[in-house]
Amino acid sequence: MEDKDLFEQLARGPLNRNGFDESLKRRINDSLERPGRARGPSRPWLLRWPALSFSLLLVLGIGAGVWSLSAGTGQRDNLSKTTEQPVSSSAASGVGPVDPTPHSAVVIGLRQDGDSPDSASTYRTIIVAPENDKLTYVRSGDGIWMPYKSNFWKIEYRNASAANAGQSLIALKSGESSAEKPAADATATDGAVAGRTEKLLYAGNRFVSILQTDGDGRTRALVNQVTELDPKVRAADPETLVNTRYTFAAALGDAAAGQDADEWAIAREDAKWVAKKPSGDGGSATSDWTTIDADLTADVVKDLPLAISWEDVLKLDRSAIDAYTSQDGDMAVVVSAERIQVIPYLLPQADRQPVEFELRPNESVVMVQWATQAKYVDNWKQMFGKWFAASAS
Repeated sequence: MEDKDLFEQLARGPLNRNGFDESLKRRINDSLERPGRARGPSRPWLLRWPALSFSLLLVLGIGAGVWSLSAGTGQRDNLSKTTEQPVSSSAASGVGPVDPTPHSAVVIGLRQDGDSPDSASTYRTIIVAPENDKLTYVRSGDGIWMPYKSNFWKIEYRNASAANAGQSLIALKSGESSAEKPAADATATDGAVAGRTEKLLYAGNRFVSILQTDGDGRTRALVNQVTELDPKVRAADPETLVNTRYTFAAALGDAAAGQDADEWAIAREDAKWVAKKPSGDGGSATSDWTTIDADLTADVVKDLPLAISWEDVLKLDRSAIDAYTSQDGDMAVVVSAERIQVIPYLLPQADRQPVEFELRPNESVVMVQWATQAKYVDNWKQMFGKWFAASAS
């Protein structure tokens, strides 16, 4: 077979693409058929094979390069389409879309007040968690069960005595029963002072915010660590919360000039936890207190800003007055005046299956804490499976 015929056959088929046209083919053939200027008599065909093989490699290289360029362009186009999908939630970390399947667990702490401002309060905690990729695990129990480090502390109230009105707050580690603690005398049960009531305003991370009201109507806004509610500590010093309270600057580790406060509280405002200090009239309603113009740190409040806009919250519930979202952005707790809904809002509406429970009269949220990693979600479910009944009523 002549060289020219060989190249004409090679030109037909998969190599006949952009970059290997008739002009290039003729140039290659002409160079093979024309004797070199410096050469003598024509060499045998076998002696000319190195030139032929080089030419073949050149043709194959050009064809493969064009083929790869064409295929690579298509692959880049497809890859670009894959990575340019919109992120489902602003709470995403930026490394990829949020998993829309509900995978977080949440514990919600609620305080129910009496009819008068100085009346005693009761507390309950509800846990909602996914099972089989659906929000079906719901349990509830008395007290505020606050996650702290690798365990939970149960915050509950104690009455001063049967004869003297008053209520103090204590915290027991890891579901210990208060009955296991030694009983104090009738005049100072675990630090309770006659006529004094204490209300929990906030519990989260390691801090609690408490409003103390004495029998004469005087109030104190105190922020302490939850460990300072240990009944042994409170029994030893009824004024321990006052003596160990955190100023605003101490809790944050620092504070802007002029923003420190000796008495302050952590309260809910505009769908976030904020710092407030009592107003001059001494009223006990924190909504009327002065908001401190400084953000709380993650050491005090772990909550991130809402992962969705307030307009989107109202789309979930037109009667919403407050909302919280998981750090993973897969679930929302939406609060209205009469109910709370836990909603896996990233799912299509037909697949969401939210968990809903009614609020009792004068009941408000004092804690919302999340577990997002699977191992912690499973641990929480195991713990509360021992402590709580399988009900949200």
